This record gives sequence, C-alpha cells and structure tokens, in this order.
Amino acid sequence: MGAGRVHPYRAPDRAILAAILIPNFLRARASSQLATCQLDLRNIAAALELFYGQNQTYPLAVSWQNDLVTGGYSRALPKSPIDHAEYGYATDTGRSAFVLWDGPDKYYQAGLTGYVIYTAVGGLQLGVASVPTP
Repeated sequence: MGAGRVHPYRAPDRAILAAILIPNFLRARASSQLATCQLDLRNIAAALELFYGQNQTYPLAVSWQNDLVTGGYSRALPKSPIDHAEYGYATDTGRSAFVLWDGPDKYYQAGLTGYVIYTAVGGLQLGVASVPTP
C-alpha cells in the first residue's frame, strides 16, 4: 500500500477505539469541570467568610463580586468551568447567611443532576434539586 493509505482492516479497529475512548474522555473532562466548580465555590466561600469576619455581614447580592475584589478578599472571582457564567449568590435580609450555586444540570456528563451549592451552614452539596434560601 502507498503512503497515507489506511489498511482496510485497520479502519474498523480505529472506529472501535474511538467509540471506547471518546466517551471516557468526555466523562473525565466533565468530572474535572465538576471538581473545578467545587474548588471555586469553596474558595469564594472562604473570601465571603473573610468579608464577614471584618464586616459582621455578608456582601449585598447586587455588589458581592465587586465588594470581594475591591475589598482585597479575592483578586478575581472565577466563573463556571462549563459555560463561563458567573456563579449564583444570594444572602438573607440580615446578611447573616449566604448560598452560592452553579447549575442546574450543568454536570450531567459527570453523572450529576441538579445544582451544586455551597452554604455557610451546610458546606458543599451536590445534586440539590433547587437552590435553598439562605
């Protein structure tokens, strides 16, 4: 056979290999993105706790990202590894509790449905059906 030609018996082997490897690659990538999200939420929560320690309240929902960055609690806030959207944040009226989240259903390829959330009281929770009120 000439250069650049595929042996006819090797083409099906490559198709089988691709059928096995591509789903495994996608699953590994999705698991990595989920781990990144979890780490991001923990890091943001740590910055929120520092803010709370100095101010005795959590930042307002309308300005929380700006408050954390301009206050020196974080250099920049990460975005969701799936779609690069901002993570969700809410606080109660007294600003004594918060909830961070990403989702819903962004990490289905990693076997997770629902939201990934982080609360000051409950910590990190996976597969939550809806975002709880803080």
